[in-house]
Order: sequence, then C-alpha cells, then structure tokens
Amino acid sequence: MIEHRIVEIEYEPVGKPATVRRIEPYGLAVYQSSIYVVAAATEVEDPSERLRHWKLDRFHRATALDEYFKPDENIDLSSHLGKSIGIFSGEDPTPVRIRLGQHAAAWVGEDPWHPEQSLDNQPDGTVILTVPASHPREVLPKVLSLGSDAEVLGPKQFRDAVGKA
Repeated sequence: MIEHRIVEIEYEPVGKPATVRRIEPYGLAVYQSSIYVVAAATEVEDPSERLRHWKLDRFHRATALDEYFKPDENIDLSSHLGKSIGIFSGEDPTPVRIRLGQHAAAWVGEDPWHPEQSLDNQPDGTVILTVPASHPREVLPKVLSLGSDAEVLGPKQFRDAVGKA
C-alpha cells in the first residue's frame, strides 16, 4: 500500500468461483472481526464504483507486482469509511429508524453504531435509534444481535431485509 503497487489477487467470493483480479490497495478496515482491504478494482472505469472492500479471508493468493498506480487524489478513506457502519459506504446514507427496548438501548448507548446516530426516548419507555446507513447489510447483524428487543421501523427495504433474515 505504501509503495502504491498493483496487487494481483486470486479472490473467491462466497458462492462464486475464484477469479484473478488486479487491485490498487488504499488501506485496511476491520469489521466484525474480519480484515478488509480497501482497494480500487482496476477494471472498473466509473470512479464512483471503483473502490471496493475485499475480505482478506477470501484471498487465495496475493502478489505485489512490479507495476505501480498513481493514488486517486479524490479517495479519502476517512471520509469513505466515516459515512458508514463498518465497511459499507455510500455518498448519500439513508436514515434508518429502529425501535429499541430498554436493554437494547443501553447496549447501543454504551457502544454507539455511528457517530451521527441519535437516540430519542419515547413515552412508552422504548428508544428510537436513528442511524445513517448505506445498505441494509450494515444494520442487519446489529439488529439481529439485539433479538426481539429491536425492530426496524423504516425505511421499508431495511425492514424487509431484517424480516427475511
């Protein structure tokens, strides 16, 4: 990463065959006890789609090539990862509303999901958590870990994702 070398990887996503890819690594991120390489996919031309998160556990092989890339000055990892819960990101996160019971609210208050979240106490003793998320997969494991003490109120695509899990 420091040398800006292109890395050739053999990568196997879940449920798909392994492929050989060339990536431009920018940094590392830790999410749910896994390490991800934040890198640009060289074959993707659209700048808004190039940056991907590659789970290190899915690498079969990685070779730093004697080829170098010029870092994209528009890529700011702090900004990219700071808009998300964990490793998911997007330019326009959606506010997700989740009703929490007292037990779940205590956990979320002690270990916040996102710096921009808000917790609003309700008259019935529950708490409404509003948290920005770019994808339902961001909130899914966190909501499920709280069990019946958490209910996604909206938007619909986030609520449906939890219902299908």
